[in-house]
Amino acid sequence: MDGYFEQFFPTFSLHVGEWFLGALIMLYGIFPILRFCMEKNRYLTMIVATAYYLIIIIGNLSTISPWTNVFVKIYDFVLGMFLIVEIPRAMEKKNIRIILIILSAIVILAGLVYQSVLPTPYTINNLLYAVAIFILFFSLDNNRTSARTDKVIESICGISYEIFLVHHIIIYYIGDNLEGKVMGIRQIGALFFTEVIIMVAMALLVRKVVKIINSHLHRRNKIV
Repeated sequence: MDGYFEQFFPTFSLHVGEWFLGALIMLYGIFPILRFCMEKNRYLTMIVATAYYLIIIIGNLSTISPWTNVFVKIYDFVLGMFLIVEIPRAMEKKNIRIILIILSAIVILAGLVYQSVLPTPYTINNLLYAVAIFILFFSLDNNRTSARTDKVIESICGISYEIFLVHHIIIYYIGDNLEGKVMGIRQIGALFFTEVIIMVAMALLVRKVVKIINSHLHRRNKIV
């Protein structure tokens, strides 16, 4: 929680993804209320939540950054709950599935080309991109993959939390050292690949360290 509240007053945050964990704790605290609303009428809940979100973003009602504002993240939470119920149902119908995939591709491509000139706030743009990417990945999830591909995906999922803990630290550190430098497509690609390799290596290291600590604590508890 200290990482989240650091934007309001000094805390003892170690800056290891803690703002996000603090926001999650608060969101899961109100999850029963959100679930109750979704079960009663998810469409009405989605409409009200969307109006609430637009009022906060477009009306600039908060001085807190929307990226770390738990009141903004409530909408992301509700939207995720809505999509995970509605998208699978929509994907069962071939025509709707094709339309959603095409619209998602258009949104992503338009964002890549026209992001700097779009009149809508970046927060809303990024939310639309996230929804579009979710739909595309969900549509691919129904396709059969090879056993080797499944194994690679399972391995990545196995260290996803560790990657979450270290990724922003690596990106910030490398980004600070490259600030002001102009790079081409190849250099950017090489930088991205390097960051991914470092993230995976650091994630594996964190997992190993945690495993050693847990093993030591387990042995000590047995002795006690």
